[in-house]
Amino acid sequence: MPTNYRKKKVPKWKKQYLKSNLKKELSRKNPNPLIISLYKGDMDYEDYLLSDHWKAIKKRKIKQANYQCEVCGEDEIMLQVHHKHYDNLGCEKDEDLAVLCPHCHQDVHKIISELKGKEFRQRLTRIAIQYFTKNQGDINEKEK
Repeated sequence: MPTNYRKKKVPKWKKQYLKSNLKKELSRKNPNPLIISLYKGDMDYEDYLLSDHWKAIKKRKIKQANYQCEVCGEDEIMLQVHHKHYDNLGCEKDEDLAVLCPHCHQDVHKIISELKGKEFRQRLTRIAIQYFTKNQGDINEKEK
């Protein structure tokens, strides 16, 4: 645990969320000790992002994306890896992550914070359809 980490007051909803995810992590065949620490509150998300474990995942994902933003294709800037969701935190699968340039990453978070409920789901569906349509040729080539 980092020496400068101080426990903060955690809201009730977050305690329940962390408890639920801790139970899920402990039920895995090979639970990740790093993630157990995160869900127990012994470390925070920022510490996880500084871990060697995350750095290896990030490196693998950026390489898989051919060192370019998966939205705009930018390849001359420091890339970031975005969690699409946190269901597999610590055991991230490639499809759980997106490689983004800082500009697209900021846009993604702006869209997420602005949209709510049904509108949010509809917007994500449109984005997914656009992405699938754009990449359909690549998928067909891989299947041959």
